[in-house]
Amino acid sequence: MKKSKFKLLQMVLLNLLTVMLLLSCSSNGEKKSESMEQIQKENGIPVVVRKVMPQKFEKYFSFYGKFKGIKETTIGAMIGGRVDKILVKPGDRVSKDQVIIKFPDDAPASRIQQAKAAFINSEKTYKRMKALLEKGEIAQAQFDGAETKYLVDKRNYETLRQTILLNVPYSGIITEIMVHEGDNVKKKAPLFTVAKLNKMKIRIWLSDSERMQIKRGMEAFATVNGKTFSGKVSELSLSVDPMKQAFYADIIFDNSKRQIFAGTTADIKIFTVEKDNAIIVSRNLVKVNNSKSYVYLAKDGKAKTQYVTIANESGINYEIGSGLKAGDSLIIKGNARLTDGIKINVVK
Repeated sequence: MKKSKFKLLQMVLLNLLTVMLLLSCSSNGEKKSESMEQIQKENGIPVVVRKVMPQKFEKYFSFYGKFKGIKETTIGAMIGGRVDKILVKPGDRVSKDQVIIKFPDDAPASRIQQAKAAFINSEKTYKRMKALLEKGEIAQAQFDGAETKYLVDKRNYETLRQTILLNVPYSGIITEIMVHEGDNVKKKAPLFTVAKLNKMKIRIWLSDSERMQIKRGMEAFATVNGKTFSGKVSELSLSVDPMKQAFYADIIFDNSKRQIFAGTTADIKIFTVEKDNAIIVSRNLVKVNNSKSYVYLAKDGKAKTQYVTIANESGINYEIGSGLKAGDSLIIKGNARLTDGIKINVVK
């Protein structure tokens, strides 16, 4: 029984000692906290400052897109059938109306054999009737009928020839051939692409805000594999594309040296603001009170509230329009507890 009472007394004394120890620690913590506040009050709140210096300010939008020839056309099959001959290869320079792909003369879908036979017959008749007219052996009306039939058959034959002899509509470079000799293709199947590559084009898509700030004639820069090419915004849409739900802008690049290849993807920047001697401040240093923006300056050992205006913004930075000048001592660290006129201690 005595042992039980002794153990109970030990536990009471231990708990009492623990409580006294905790109260002692709490009291010491408060004293330390009070002494730190007292030190900062006497010596000033520690801050880090930097001198305001003019810098280059840039605001730009980033996009990506693919290079295309400034003019690019894909030619499709006019009839279904077998590809007989491919007369060029990708990269070849071609002239206007040059034949690129040929289908067989006897392609069932072309009906060219019948048209050719009709044309040959009407041509013979036309020549014979012309000779007879010159001799005065037939009337003018008979010749006119033969001539009309000849011209109709000729046009029909030439039209059908275009269905088996696929040519280019303008001079340029063959950038792609989608078929091989012997392939059977359907009508309208893409066969080859021709492009003008002396200039290249990239189409980008813009939000409402970007469309408001990007103007025709602005310089743009496209970077491919570490190499940068400059171009200009040549065209801007006035309405939203219903599929993309965005505005488009076309950028034209000179390619007279043939350094840009069609189909290459590029990173694009369009600069909307560029200033060489701007006052720039990080966003996190600018505070707002009653819709007024301000920063803290170090002046005569105290923090000074300096109201500023924002001219532009880009990423994490603001361009300051007014309120700061070169040489001002801007507080960049330790400003969380500052108020106007409070004593500060500038540390390095």
